[in-house]
Amino acid sequence: MNSMGTMPQSRTEQLVIQEMADETLVYDLDRHKAHCLNRAASAVWSRCDGSTTVSEMAEILRRDLDIPAAEDVVWLALSQLGKAKLLDGREVIVKVVKP
Repeated sequence: MNSMGTMPQSRTEQLVIQEMADETLVYDLDRHKAHCLNRAASAVWSRCDGSTTVSEMAEILRRDLDIPAAEDVVWLALSQLGKAKLLDGREVIVKVVKP
């Protein structure tokens, strides 16, 4: 799957969310785990609405956070969010980046 077609959806149920200046704190009531999302991960997670593509998220990170390798950052964030069970449960295809 390419980045144009990947449109992840964030999980919203059973989460307590507190947005701070430079991070977002998420407490998972089901798993009793807390997660601290940095600015980039928070920006990605907040745009996991099922309609924003990875490419669009990358452009937002480049524009708003001045992150040059934004698409790689989006894929990394999606991988971490998936492992933390903060996405809706659908598998996220992780893009493998070769040096």
